[in-house]
Amino acid sequence: MARFKSILGEIRGSIAGTTFSRNGNSAYARNKAIPVNPRSPGQTLSRANLAFVSALWRTLTQAQQDAWKSLSLTVPYTNSVGDSSFYSGFQLFMKLNQTLKQAGQAPILNAPGGAPTFPALAYQPAYAEQDGATPADFSLGHGYTLTGSGTGFTLQTQATTAVSGGRNFVNPAEYRAVTSQTPIVTTNPAIITTNWEAVFGVPTASLIGSAIFVRVRMVDLASGFASPWVESKAIVTEA
Repeated sequence: MARFKSILGEIRGSIAGTTFSRNGNSAYARNKAIPVNPRSPGQTLSRANLAFVSALWRTLTQAQQDAWKSLSLTVPYTNSVGDSSFYSGFQLFMKLNQTLKQAGQAPILNAPGGAPTFPALAYQPAYAEQDGATPADFSLGHGYTLTGSGTGFTLQTQATTAVSGGRNFVNPAEYRAVTSQTPIVTTNPAIITTNWEAVFGVPTASLIGSAIFVRVRMVDLASGFASPWVESKAIVTEA
């Protein structure tokens, strides 16, 4: 037994699911914890896309990378603490190409000439209705009026599942892509019930009084530049 304890005291690491270590003057062994991978299919795809675009950056020539660095100095953004900052060339390359992949477009290797001018879009907030006695009788829509040409742009629409009606804010991670329109044209109302149900399911219980958040943005299909998100909150009312 003494010899066994001596050997145990010298072992470090994991063997066949058991982890050996020391705590103070004592040696111990415990079952190795195997972490559960919490990634959803969407997160897995997003990380795969990040890896793909990151690998593309390494294929660029020095001149191409320098062009992205120059462009990045013209694209300010507000960081998490509210200060104005600038992307690096690599960060801007990743950001624009990730947006293009989300829009179903091929990545770009050469830096665009600059941010595009987006057409004017007047957004009509989302609304939602449901028959309390027949939960599947549900409708969700919003609207938008375009001034100018929407050719070359797509309008991305994202939404959340039904949440507490008292909430006035949702985390961006709670949004899911529900539909897009290419090219953008005036559509008022734009009914997105079927698209929302394809993501979150047909309601089987009353959602009346709950809130559904919807947001839209325009994406330039040639460059990946996107307009800011415009968000609205719809309280589900009795149809």
